[in-house]
Amino acid sequence: MNLFEKIRLSSSLNSILLLVAGILLVRNPVGTTKMLLSVAGMVIIISGIFDITRYFSARGYAFLGGSLLFGVMKVIMGLYLCSHTLMLVRFVSIVIGLFVLVCGINSLENALRLKYQDVPGWLFSVVMASVVVFVSVMMIFRPFSAVSATVKLAGWVLVVEGVADLIALWRMREIY
Repeated sequence: MNLFEKIRLSSSLNSILLLVAGILLVRNPVGTTKMLLSVAGMVIIISGIFDITRYFSARGYAFLGGSLLFGVMKVIMGLYLCSHTLMLVRFVSIVIGLFVLVCGINSLENALRLKYQDVPGWLFSVVMASVVVFVSVMMIFRPFSAVSATVKLAGWVLVVEGVADLIALWRMREIY
């Protein structure tokens, strides 16, 4: 197998993985998000266990060992992440929603200043700021719907990217 065939095989597998990941995100956004958070929690737990193990195995070499406190904190954070995935999804959506709400209100205030100054195009700014405020309120009061919509959008982007890559690889096959 020459280098080009290896690259094409690797790119094909990457495209298929993007496609599968996108389909999973579109079909079950909340479940996939929970799974990803659980996997992230497990990775953090394993990293913490390695830190703790390194701490006890490198007793005479202080700079080579891991941090016991940091390792224990990683394990606790990982366990919390694995056991409270839905609560964390909701919390993050609400926090982002509050941040976007403040930005939207600020944009609305600026758009109304444009109106009072008779700046052309002020109505478009008011409409866009109002949309931002509306979306942020939805993120705060319907966090799972907001996360679901965002994850579905990301899934569709991955599907399109996977299909586009596969088409490009198919066309390259004809060239080389």
